[in-house]
Amino acid sequence: MQTNQKLNKHWTKEEDDHLRQNYARTSVAALADELGRGEISTRRRLEKLNIRLSTLERNTTKYRGWHYDATGRKCIAVKGRGSVAEHRLVIEKHMGIQLKPTQRVHHINCDRTDNRLENLLLLEDVASYLACRLSIENLIKELMEQDVVIFDSNKREYEIRKN
Repeated sequence: MQTNQKLNKHWTKEEDDHLRQNYARTSVAALADELGRGEISTRRRLEKLNIRLSTLERNTTKYRGWHYDATGRKCIAVKGRGSVAEHRLVIEKHMGIQLKPTQRVHHINCDRTDNRLENLLLLEDVASYLACRLSIENLIKELMEQDVVIFDSNKREYEIRKN
């Protein structure tokens, strides 16, 4: 069993210095790999250090009418509605309706950037969505018991065990 210390690895001064020195020329994904951290935790650490990625020249290009949110979903500007996640728009266009705020869209292959209609499943409420997500967790649990999937506590990610 892993210790709590490994699960809650604190950021070191050296890691913070590395982020400050390299954030302007290196992607968050590359920084995370270099530090053996997860991309989300690296992004959160940059925010805690008051490093605003949105101010970088590479991120201040002309507004295109869409952007990626913090979780990697593509969001599109819709007049009168603000920014709407693309996967919701795909389902809405297909069904010819506007989704209710309580309705959820699940990415079947778990890739939030894959917004093809055949990869999207409309769930009527949060409970249905959570039941679907729980089925994924149950699969992961079974695969871990079979030693097919492992959890890397340094990266804070699940991985397929390499033999």
